[in-house]
Amino acid sequence: MALTKNPKLALIPSGYKASKVYSVLPSNGVGDFDFTRSGNATRVNKDGLIETVDADVPRLNYPMIDGVVSGCPSLLLEPSRSNLVTYSEDFNNSSWLNSYASISENTTISPDGTQNAETFLITSNNGVFYKAPSLSSGTTVTQSIFVKNIDADRINLEVSTVSTAGLVSFFFTNSEITSFELTNGISADFDNYGNGWYRIYLTCTTNETNQLFKFRLNESGMSCYVWGAMLEEGSFPSSYIPTTTSTATRSAETCTGAGDANTFNDSEGVLFGEISALAKTGRIALNDGTTSNNVRFVYNSSTNVIEAILFNGTNQASLAYSLPIKGAFNKISFKYKASDFSLYVDGFKVDSQVGSGTTFTSGTLSEIDFDAGSNGLVPFYGSVKQLQYFDTALSDEELALLTSL
Repeated sequence: MALTKNPKLALIPSGYKASKVYSVLPSNGVGDFDFTRSGNATRVNKDGLIETVDADVPRLNYPMIDGVVSGCPSLLLEPSRSNLVTYSEDFNNSSWLNSYASISENTTISPDGTQNAETFLITSNNGVFYKAPSLSSGTTVTQSIFVKNIDADRINLEVSTVSTAGLVSFFFTNSEITSFELTNGISADFDNYGNGWYRIYLTCTTNETNQLFKFRLNESGMSCYVWGAMLEEGSFPSSYIPTTTSTATRSAETCTGAGDANTFNDSEGVLFGEISALAKTGRIALNDGTTSNNVRFVYNSSTNVIEAILFNGTNQASLAYSLPIKGAFNKISFKYKASDFSLYVDGFKVDSQVGSGTTFTSGTLSEIDFDAGSNGLVPFYGSVKQLQYFDTALSDEELALLTSL
């Protein structure tokens, strides 16, 4: 079976320029999104390298699977984050506190494709490099660093104070994270960036002002390459932010304003997205330029639940589904029609409402935004492979096909 209807609006991230993300449909430009970000940011390009893009340039980020670029890019949207580590690529700088280790500069090619990574050699047992920025107790932070092995069996990430410590180890031999000491809700994971490079990260909640954030090799004579250290406030790692003499901030991104009143059907339609949400609550809304009338996806980060809601003064339909894997891509569609609403995820109808619920008066809906309704409230942050809108309600068979994996 094939779909018998084409989308009225279709965003498949491929074309862009400063301040604009192009939609494939409609071809007259009405479906294009306005994009803003006040400063530079990094992405993974088609060659699998980390590169910096200018202010207001959308980031088409390429997926890495087992260290290899695999598939088409997705539109990356992130909140504002700051790298609290200075000299993030210069571990010889005196701002780093070094115990029993030596650093050799510019010894190999880093994940950005230039020879600017450094060799980290332990000269005595328990060699440590660490930063200790002043953070309020109770702050959730994520520490990360890019590493590539030379002759070590593992590298440790550690957060510690006088009173408590948490330690995780990344084993180079089998690419596994092992937790030896876990306090303050510490969690850890890693991403494979190819060519032997891994980004390992640890998330925790600080319990003292002068928390130490360390990385170390555990035996004298062991060595590895290091690059791109980062410490950011937040419960998940975001894209790398390089620093030199001072901390640096990546501004939040907005993506709004696609479509017009002639694009959308107020009485029936389908909103479809293939998205991966970051661990932050956000919305994608077909709306009237405000929060008063909308057809929306709502991602709840605390429960990993996706909701589909039609609101026209009150909730006329509110459907929900618990996503099985946090951070994974899902194909999600929300069909709206008076007394006939359904939510499909990855090929299956997961919730529905029949026999009640109204829609909108003619001329109400006018745009799609990656937020609650063109005002920056509850923005969606994550990756977007595609976003489509159909101006008619699709059948159950078509919805299953549209969202099928």
